[in-house]
This record gives sequence, structure tokens and C-alpha cells, in this order.
Amino acid sequence: MIDTNLKPKQRQCEKLLRAYYTLPLTIERMRMSAEIATTASYAVREGQSHAAPSSPVEALAIKRDEIRLKEKEYELLDRLRDTLHADLIDIWEMRYNPRYRYNNKQTILQLHMDRKTYYRLLPQLFGHIADVFGLWEDGQDD
Repeated sequence: MIDTNLKPKQRQCEKLLRAYYTLPLTIERMRMSAEIATTASYAVREGQSHAAPSSPVEALAIKRDEIRLKEKEYELLDRLRDTLHADLIDIWEMRYNPRYRYNNKQTILQLHMDRKTYYRLLPQLFGHIADVFGLWEDGQDD
């Protein structure tokens, strides 16, 4: 891992860690929405003055692309989770699973982990997420 500044991207990493638990349901909802959108409708459509897709086929293609992106995101998170050390998975589970909604202090207590160890492992977890999703900053934009 390259020693770069992850602090500005920490929220994105945390969002992805939480998304792991919600993506399967999100993907299923998106599929159902796309399926409903393919149902024939005979409503008269007039010209639209905004940038929304003008045809049902185009709208369906856009929805399918969004579904594929979400599926890829979940697949990447799932593969990453399979490669991580057990301590990192425990932190991911206790800290970012919506079922628990523990903050850092509660997570440390639940895992019976030393505070110093926890705060050493947490950036490692963010680093793995940043590696997989290309979130590292190169420092040139500052």
C-alpha cells in the first residue's frame, strides 16, 4: 500500500462498507422496478422538455446498466471480504452492519479489542476498500 492521505475519502470507504449489507436488497428492488417498467402501457406520451430518457427502451437500458454497476460493486465487496483477516471482518461486521449500528467505542468493547489495535486496524480496512475501488488520492489536486 502506498502511504497517501485517505482522510478525505474515509466517508466513501465507510459508505461502501455499509453498502455491503444493503446492496442485495437494493439490487432486487432495482430489478423489480425494471421489470415493472417493461410492462406495456398505452398512455399517450408527448414530447418531454427535460433530460429524462424519452423512450421506455432507453429508460430500461439505463436501469439495467445501474443494476450491473450495483452487482459489480457487491461482487467486489464480497470478494474483498473473503480475503480479509478475521479481525478486519469482525470490525466490518460490528461497526458497519446496520443490524448493530455500533460506534467505534462500542465496537471496541464488543470485540474485546485493545483501543490501539482497533485504531491500527481500521485504516487498514479503509485501505483495502480504497485499493479495490481506486479511492486513493495522488496529492496532485491539492
